[in-house]
Amino acid sequence: METMRFRETKKSSYKGQIFLIVLFLLLGVTITYFAITTEKEPTIIGQLESDINTKTELYENNALIDVEKPVENASELYKITNKTISDKSVVKIKANVIIPVISINDELLTTINDQIYNKFNDTYNSFKNTAANLNNNFTYTVTYKVYDNIVANKNVISITIYERMIDDSAKTNSMEKIHTYNINLKDGTILKQEDVIVDILGPTYKDKIKTAVKDYVVSKKAEYNYSYTGLETFYIENNKIHFIFNSEVLVDKKYDIVDITI
Repeated sequence: METMRFRETKKSSYKGQIFLIVLFLLLGVTITYFAITTEKEPTIIGQLESDINTKTELYENNALIDVEKPVENASELYKITNKTISDKSVVKIKANVIIPVISINDELLTTINDQIYNKFNDTYNSFKNTAANLNNNFTYTVTYKVYDNIVANKNVISITIYERMIDDSAKTNSMEKIHTYNINLKDGTILKQEDVIVDILGPTYKDKIKTAVKDYVVSKKAEYNYSYTGLETFYIENNKIHFIFNSEVLVDKKYDIVDITI
């Protein structure tokens, strides 16, 4: 009888030890899981939060990629200086031309700058060659404006260049024309409508443009109707897109330059 009691006591003791071991393991796993899930992200000493968060990390096809955030103050990225063409050598026609010279991260956009310069310098020289046939004196005038924007994840500058032929006697414009350049500051490329229009207006952009054009014609009681073709001159200001209809107006002034904002 005493031997039986000893075996029963020993067996009961083993069960108690096993129970304690299992309980200890369960508690250890629970504490470890809680510690991992509640662990805070490490703090990098000596860096501002704005410095750390300059990029947003995304996964694409299970591969980690970086998408650069646009810079809030785009003027840090680009610089624009004036280039002038001033010429009074021909009495019948003078030049008063101010055009932009564009740099991004201190590197000149040589191709675009040369394109702009050649466009207006060649136009002026063409006018000079026909100046002898002019009845009045004229001033060929070119000015520009710059707008910086954030479009989706891109820093974009829009430059509008206003070209005029001013009749010095009548003090009126015999010719007006607007040119635009929309430039991605990341790589210095010229953007087309299809590069930005969905980001600004969404996938139903055609309906929005048609509505805006119709509203303009009705509100202005315009003599002419306008239809969107996708080839219109455009620029961006305050993240709104401007479409230019009749971007060139000649001396007969049958219609005006129309700027519709959407």
